[in-house]
Amino acid sequence: MITSSEEGSNKILVAISLDRDESQNALSWAINVLAKPNDTIVALHLLVGEEPKKIPMKKKKRIQIRRAKAHVISMLGEFAYTCCQNQVNLEAKVGFCSKIGRGLINEVKSISAHYLVLSRPTSHAFRIWNEITRYVSDFAPSSCSIVFVGNPRKQHKDCYSDSDISRDIKSEKYSPRSVLSILSRDLISSSGDDASSFSSSMVSSSVASPSDKPKHRPMSPYRLISSLIMNSPLRKWRRNETKNNPKPLIQCFTYNEISKATKDFDQGAYLRDQKI
Repeated sequence: MITSSEEGSNKILVAISLDRDESQNALSWAINVLAKPNDTIVALHLLVGEEPKKIPMKKKKRIQIRRAKAHVISMLGEFAYTCCQNQVNLEAKVGFCSKIGRGLINEVKSISAHYLVLSRPTSHAFRIWNEITRYVSDFAPSSCSIVFVGNPRKQHKDCYSDSDISRDIKSEKYSPRSVLSILSRDLISSSGDDASSFSSSMVSSSVASPSDKPKHRPMSPYRLISSLIMNSPLRKWRRNETKNNPKPLIQCFTYNEISKATKDFDQGAYLRDQKI
């Protein structure tokens, strides 16, 4: 079952990966199913590595942070209008950590999150996924409910599916126990892995106004590649060359050429047929 905060509003931490489909599934479920008016959804993308301490930062590190922040904000931009209609606050954060699981738990404690939403992987190794789920399952505070979004494979006896959670939310039935909805293939038994660190300083941004509704959806990779091909200089040169030197639509042949091609062509018979 799901817990409800005493103050009436919850903080929902959603882990954002570089896989756009996974991140969209997690955000969509958190916004449309889990969140209620006045709740706050924090989309967090973690960069594996040490936080840069030198100021100014190296160019490579600045580009990495800028791209990560742009990725998270672009993801949130697709849901900004929905959040505004549902009166849900939306925030974006980018942080550094040496282990994803440890970074998620530290951020849960930092913002006192009531829910941690993770999306089941669809395109990368399950080994990393199992390590993350194992860590957050072992070290998440009792006040935080952990939800894994995706197609269930193997159900743990102490876990709930996202459909069960949806029914609980709609019927407003709550329990003091945190939720663990396992939708991955396997969850490995707990271990004492704590070799990670997380920076409390975050690169953050918020999205929460109707004007932020995207007017145009981002171009898909297929359309982008197609547009690059259609607008290539070589293709333009060929079009101009065709306009300047157009090929004749009809090609004429002489009598000798036709005779050689037909061999038995009789001009007299052809003229007699024409007179008739």
